[in-house]
Amino acid sequence: MDLALNETQLMLQSMAREFLSNEVPKTAVRAIDESATGFSAELWQKITDLGWAGMGVAEEHGGTGNSLADLASVFEASAAQLAEVVVVDDASNDGTTALIELWARPLGMSRHL
Repeated sequence: MDLALNETQLMLQSMAREFLSNEVPKTAVRAIDESATGFSAELWQKITDLGWAGMGVAEEHGGTGNSLADLASVFEASAAQLAEVVVVDDASNDGTTALIELWARPLGMSRHL
């Protein structure tokens, strides 16, 4: 089994690293974490604009339908920067239509909370 990232995943990982190092320098992580909300609405909007929030959401539910390896590329970059990046799974495997409509579809379509 080949676990190496493919060209697309390497590009995604590189883009995520660059974005996160520019937008969330390690010095800012503590300030965001200790803020009243514990997250940055501005950063969340930028992440959803990139489509990251909907990577785990199937295309038919408004997401991009990325693979687990694609998600891991972003998570690895996020962990290296100590930045919290949220992605949503559409829960379509358990048939929970209400949850898909409530959370996955809006987040997959890059709407923010």
